[in-house]
Amino acid sequence: MSALLKHNQEAYKNVQKMLKEKGRAAVVHPTGTGKTYLAAQLVKDNPNKRVLFMAPTYEILRHFAQVLEDMGVNSDEVELAIYNQGKKQKLLKDAFDLIVLDEFHHCGAEVWGKTVEAILENNPNAQILGLSATPVRVLDNFKDMSDVLFNGAVASTITLEQAIEEKLLPLPTYITANYTYQKDLENLDKKIASVTAADRKKALEEKRKKLDLAVKKALKPEQILKKHLKGNEKLVVFCENENELISSLDAVSEWVLKATGKEPQLFAVTASQKDQQNTQAISEFESADGRGVKLLFAINKLNEGVHIAGVDGAIMLRHTTSPILYRQQLGRAMSTNVEKSPIIFDFVDNCQVGYLGSSFFDQIKGDLEAGEANEIDKNFFDYSADIRELIKEIDLSTQQRWEDWFALAQQYSKEHGNLFVPLRHKVGEYSLGNWISNQRWLKKKNLLSEEREQKLNSIGMVYDVKVAEFYDALNKIDAYLEKTGKSINDLERGDMLNLGLSRSWLSTKKKNFKREKLDKYKIEELKKRGFEFCDHREVMFNKNLKYIEEYSKEKSCTINEIESDVVYKGLPIGSWISDRRSMYKQGRLPDYQIEELEKRGIIWDTQRHQFYEKLKKLDKILQKYGWDINDLRGDFEEDGFKGGWIAQKRANYKKGELADYQIEELEKRGIIWEVKKHDFYTGLGRLDEILQKNNWKIKDVPGTYVDPDSGFNAAGWINTKKLTHRRGAMPKYQKEELESRGINWGRLTNR
Repeated sequence: MSALLKHNQEAYKNVQKMLKEKGRAAVVHPTGTGKTYLAAQLVKDNPNKRVLFMAPTYEILRHFAQVLEDMGVNSDEVELAIYNQGKKQKLLKDAFDLIVLDEFHHCGAEVWGKTVEAILENNPNAQILGLSATPVRVLDNFKDMSDVLFNGAVASTITLEQAIEEKLLPLPTYITANYTYQKDLENLDKKIASVTAADRKKALEEKRKKLDLAVKKALKPEQILKKHLKGNEKLVVFCENENELISSLDAVSEWVLKATGKEPQLFAVTASQKDQQNTQAISEFESADGRGVKLLFAINKLNEGVHIAGVDGAIMLRHTTSPILYRQQLGRAMSTNVEKSPIIFDFVDNCQVGYLGSSFFDQIKGDLEAGEANEIDKNFFDYSADIRELIKEIDLSTQQRWEDWFALAQQYSKEHGNLFVPLRHKVGEYSLGNWISNQRWLKKKNLLSEEREQKLNSIGMVYDVKVAEFYDALNKIDAYLEKTGKSINDLERGDMLNLGLSRSWLSTKKKNFKREKLDKYKIEELKKRGFEFCDHREVMFNKNLKYIEEYSKEKSCTINEIESDVVYKGLPIGSWISDRRSMYKQGRLPDYQIEELEKRGIIWDTQRHQFYEKLKKLDKILQKYGWDINDLRGDFEEDGFKGGWIAQKRANYKKGELADYQIEELEKRGIIWEVKKHDFYTGLGRLDEILQKNNWKIKDVPGTYVDPDSGFNAAGWINTKKLTHRRGAMPKYQKEELESRGINWGRLTNR
């Protein structure tokens, strides 16, 4: 595994293990950490498998093909396809042993999801590997595609923050500024104009003049670039649309010219260009050398999955409040192969809009020692702070009277016993949560008068934002626990996302507790709620057992009849049982767990268990329709049973890979092992029905006869057998069966 870095070597071992045990595995690593090499290594290590690699864009497919070639694998032997494409019908005709879904969060989209679902259903025995940096679809009700597609079978997870903390990725130098204030200023002017009180209006107009002055004094883009550029960087420029790209080409070029004294080299990739043009643009950008800045302008083409050689940083000109898109843009400048700090010029203030960048840097700082955290501050440059704060101050001053807001806050405090107001909490049309947040900001900036501070203190105001956020989260958790009847230790990732919290909110508290970095008040509050800080495996084991017993009682089933995808009270008990079987097989299951599970009659042999589960479904189907086992067609599907299962058993029998107990059970049910023999007797049975129904002999069958009831082409079937006989290729048993029915070998059926 020489192509894999250490963190990916560990992930790869887990992938191999999980694919062997569960048939599926997901890897959730941030952009730039080498996920593509994991997939390529898997392809290389399985040269005899038919592989399908799917991704959202052709750029990703080309990148993967290049990685394969670099690793000595012929990319022509791998089927490459994008999710939303016209090859679906062709793909459904092919069979694959290994399917790789790159950027698999896209499979949650309606159209693309149906395409992937159809392909996976067509390949029930294929191993599935998924790769993504962002598996949660924020705008799709926080749907976690690692749960949807992989039943939580995640082989390895690394967050972007962890990757930087562990130095898998370099910390970027982040420069934030804003040159898109015009709308904000226009909105402020409208609000000021609506104020009727003369004294307030005059004060606001004075502040507005102060804001104009601050905007004029702010560093221009070329001045910021001059402070941070050396003059030979390669930068990706993210634009929102074609019009913005066209206008940005001249503007950014002029900034760079003024900053460095040299015209930059320009390249562009857009959806309106042909794929060949985009590929050529990327290639030319990568190979561009000499002095001068090189700029690659992009619209929705490089947000994910594509790594461009030699990129030194990015210029963000695209507004977004999406944490996924924001991190994808960051990722274009970050790679495990880059030792130097990439440089990010955020000229639309994405770092502050939605607090995307701020929370990103704060999270890293919060998990590091004080000295390291101070170093991180050195990489962050905010050139818009003064302007941003003035806009906020003026905006606050235009809202309803402070006393009116205070009355609402006072009422909230009486009802809830605190002022930990959720940020989006509204009282009628008034956003009280936002107002409370603003009071904290004013206090931090020494803009809150002593009188107002005392009033707020009298109703329980807490000014520390982090403390407030913690209690806000606790309020949400308490309400959720009361509503669902769960305990705090029952909460899963999906529960936390439903509450609008980070899915790792609780696990982070455990981690900080172990590192003795969790504040005392947080420990006390969580302990009040019975939160378990330690890893109590036995407690969790007993909890799973309890849920299994409850579920078995409700459904009148045994532990062995619980399907692997069953989730009960938020706990995936089906996959948990599968995990115990795997651990037992590897000799890793503790004795007390073996004893308890055996008391409940567990079958340890997974393959044997699955075989008998399928056999139960088969028996029900045969009984329901009155069929013989050999009547079951390959395209039949009902209640999770597919007719192709019989065909797979025949294939395993032919290769000598079918266990004796399976052979015995299937032969009890009269299976015909030879497919050709089975097909022959199926056709012969249909022919006999037609002959009996019409009181015919074989010679009486018309030359073009197709049975109107079954659709069976009797004449064609007879002629095929006669031609086979003429070639001397007919097996003896077929010859005897047909001759016993009076077939005339000398001529074809009547024309």
